[in-house]
Amino acid sequence: MPKKTPFIPLIKADQVATYVDYVSNYEKQAYKSLSDTNLPFELGKHVQHGYVGREVVKTMVDRLANSLTKETFVRMIVACCKINAVKMTKGKRLEGTIRSALAQLGEQISIDSTDTKIVLEQKPGYCWFYFKREGKAVVGDDIIGVLMILNLVQLLTGLNWLPEVITLRGNVSSKVDMAINYRHIEYKKDHKYSGLYIPDRLLDSQISEPVTNAIYTDYYDLHTFKYSLKKLLEPYISGATPTVAQAAQYANMSVRTLQRRLSEEGFSYSDVIFELVDEMTCDALINSDESISDLSYRLGYSHGSHMIRAFKKKFELTPKQFRDKYRVVAN
Repeated sequence: MPKKTPFIPLIKADQVATYVDYVSNYEKQAYKSLSDTNLPFELGKHVQHGYVGREVVKTMVDRLANSLTKETFVRMIVACCKINAVKMTKGKRLEGTIRSALAQLGEQISIDSTDTKIVLEQKPGYCWFYFKREGKAVVGDDIIGVLMILNLVQLLTGLNWLPEVITLRGNVSSKVDMAINYRHIEYKKDHKYSGLYIPDRLLDSQISEPVTNAIYTDYYDLHTFKYSLKKLLEPYISGATPTVAQAAQYANMSVRTLQRRLSEEGFSYSDVIFELVDEMTCDALINSDESISDLSYRLGYSHGSHMIRAFKKKFELTPKQFRDKYRVVAN
């Protein structure tokens, strides 16, 4: 029998509201399933203050897991964890090493989720960063906990760092693997706690200088229609780019509404696609070993030479030159 806590387990309301906002914008049917979950705020309305009971949140996540496909459920968690990590760091003065900053953020997590304790357990050459919570693991716990930790590390380093080892209380490695999409991770399943291994060399490095400004920028971007549309479309860029009709379908709105909302922010649909493809190209060149030909095909180019010409015209470097130059900086 799980140990009883001497308090009512709570989660900060604005962290919960991120999920409600997401489904209200992109998953209308799932949104309807939340109508009787006792959420204490108007569904879809972003909340700044207060807390929500963990049992209410558990019911919400259960409903979403049952209403959405596995792929859609994972995509929602990936997007919401990025937003919540930015919310958690916004306005904080984080200085010194990654290790000290993570310790500070661990304390913040225990405030935002009152029955959660964050632990940095030192091991030879690395630190095991995991979260502790009494009771049996519930739907979403493992993947949300791991992705929150990962997003915090990436924000602090300014890099798209990925771990080599992930521990999981349950057996949901397929969902985590789908979320992270990195084939070199070792999953330790049915573990006592969920978390990840972070090497000492990373923990003892200094916080990325532009991290504070980047956090402010990201927080603003995450609450714009254009940025949220880019994040929604990213998983669909595979061999071809989605048409505006397909994008509207994925966003659960009409083509006219999608175009109007982009226009209100000063953008067109083609602006979004060009920017998204550029970002995905640069990210893949720096953070993966994907060949230029495979990358060009995945991003919808009919031939690798077309991508090379377009990339060089925009960045004044060939994809190979860009990879050689900026991978050194990232490393």
